[in-house]
Amino acid sequence: MDAPAPAPPDAPPSRVPRVWANVLTAVVSVVLTLAAVEAAVRFALRHSDESVSTQYTEADPARGWRHRPGARGRFGRAEYLINSRGLRDVEHEPAPASGETRVLILGDSFAEGFSVALEDGVARVLERDLRRAGYPTEVINGGTVGYSTDQEYLFYRDEGAAYAPRMVVLLFYYNDIIYNARGAVPGGVAKPLFTFTGGTARVKNYPLPPPPAARAARPWRGSAALTFFRERLRDGAPAAYDALAGEVPIEMQVYDREPPEPVVQAWLQTEHLLSLLQREVAAHGAQLVAAYVPSKMETSRADWERTRRRYRIDESLWDRGLVARRLETAGHRLGIPVLDLTDALWAEQGRAYFAQGGHWNARGHAVAAQEIARFLEERTRLGCGAPPAPGGGP
Repeated sequence: MDAPAPAPPDAPPSRVPRVWANVLTAVVSVVLTLAAVEAAVRFALRHSDESVSTQYTEADPARGWRHRPGARGRFGRAEYLINSRGLRDVEHEPAPASGETRVLILGDSFAEGFSVALEDGVARVLERDLRRAGYPTEVINGGTVGYSTDQEYLFYRDEGAAYAPRMVVLLFYYNDIIYNARGAVPGGVAKPLFTFTGGTARVKNYPLPPPPAARAARPWRGSAALTFFRERLRDGAPAAYDALAGEVPIEMQVYDREPPEPVVQAWLQTEHLLSLLQREVAAHGAQLVAAYVPSKMETSRADWERTRRRYRIDESLWDRGLVARRLETAGHRLGIPVLDLTDALWAEQGRAYFAQGGHWNARGHAVAAQEIARFLEERTRLGCGAPPAPGGGP
């Protein structure tokens, strides 16, 4: 019998399945990594400025939002405690103590003391500075995150005046200008919009609808991680960021020497609101002063360079001091003394602001409080010790 023919050798294993398996493994690894990064960034964004403020604010039909009395919140190491009257402050009696002068602070997140401890905020530091200077003063913090001049006026009219302050200090920020002429803020949250037809002030959109978050939470659109790393690139490598540069936001065009018509109209609206607040404060026998809060780019060469690169700004067309000067001009016309905080904060060259974001750190609040205290001593009735004049006015 013939011997059986040997079996043919096994075919070499194909390399194609192995290659595809490696490709699939790599793709899955990349997808899982990107998903993990996206999830981490979205988690961090839950603690962003906007999400933190929702921990201690509530909808308000007149002002859009307000502090929720007794609320608590946290941002990093800063704990937010809202007192029983809806202020981010210590408790205050309705009437001032005998022999004490009350100062009321109005403003947005700078006045509120966003991202710093309560005791490090401008209101509390100002009170300590004035007391050390020999003025028995009680400072009340009426600041609320995101407010513009119209909301600050409504707060004073409806609540702040009841504290009987002798001095009212308005902290004014550049983005107040545009939002004074708008009926909503980014995200679609409604805010009051005044009209001044025939010399009569009226809120045209009262009562305000509830914010979108109260109806249905909106998911983050696009990649949160991409947005995060784009911002890191902007701050860390501005030259590389040039390719991602965008159009200058309308609220920043207030620095343009030849601003577009919406900015011109927003300034007119702002001056109407300042006049309205001035008259209301004077009617209660108090004095109004304004303190200009410069943006970070106005006080730091490095931040100005980043801003200039980001928007490809022609320096001959922009003037970083324009907003402060225009506010001073309006204040002179309306009888409102104006303190420009730019020089004092410029001397700090960025050390007064948090590295990320545009808010003051504790050092910034201390610098601002020191300057405001000096201004009140030198330029207002607080310093001269005279009682409020009948009918108010400087």
